[in-house]
Amino acid sequence: MSALDLFAEPRPIVLGCVRPSPIARPPHWDVWTTDRQYLNLRYERGVGTVWTEDGRRRPRWSYIRRFDTGDPHSDDMTLTEFCERAGLQLADDAEVIGE
Repeated sequence: MSALDLFAEPRPIVLGCVRPSPIARPPHWDVWTTDRQYLNLRYERGVGTVWTEDGRRRPRWSYIRRFDTGDPHSDDMTLTEFCERAGLQLADDAEVIGE
């Protein structure tokens, strides 16, 4: 990483495939980016988080994005609203299953 990379705009996270997680409530999605990175999106008690795993045999999870709506009683959000709040983009040809 060069010194210029520290000041560069972060690359957008573009989602290529989205499917609802078997855990339907609160909203929870399994996602693959166009770069084939797996992400886990969760929205619970007014807080949205985006997690990724490091791909090891025993993966460690790291959170990469978070937002708070300020409503701790909220457990309902659409994928579109989640993406807007988390700064994620759906690819034009994204495969969205069950939405």
